[in-house]
Amino acid sequence: LESLQGSDVFGLQPFSPSCSALDPNRPINDLDQLFTAAAGLHPVFLEKVKYWASQSRGMFPVMVAGSRKLMEWNEIKGLGFEGSVTFAKIKAVGRAVEKVVRSYNHQASYLCDLCRQSVVFSKVEDLVQCIRLNP
Repeated sequence: LESLQGSDVFGLQPFSPSCSALDPNRPINDLDQLFTAAAGLHPVFLEKVKYWASQSRGMFPVMVAGSRKLMEWNEIKGLGFEGSVTFAKIKAVGRAVEKVVRSYNHQASYLCDLCRQSVVFSKVEDLVQCIRLNP
């Protein structure tokens, strides 16, 4: 990307790193931007969550033979049930707007759970192991 800085690529505006860099002193307060970022982040985050679960005996809800049960991610993969897992989706726009208005005084930048997942653990030790994977 640095090689594109200052050049006109296909008639587009020059690349400016400051336009795309995350600046904690300038929070994003635009829901469109937040949801665009969430859409790009969601698949990456999901893979990270699967990795954490694989290293810590994390479990997800799975539909097996018409009933829902919790299974460890490594077992799910081993049995080929990845498509049967119920993963969380990006927060619904209506719910996000409601939360911004009711709870965050119209500050969209306070939303911190547009991308989210749940991992279930049967033992506290497994939860601790998962937390230690991401220092």
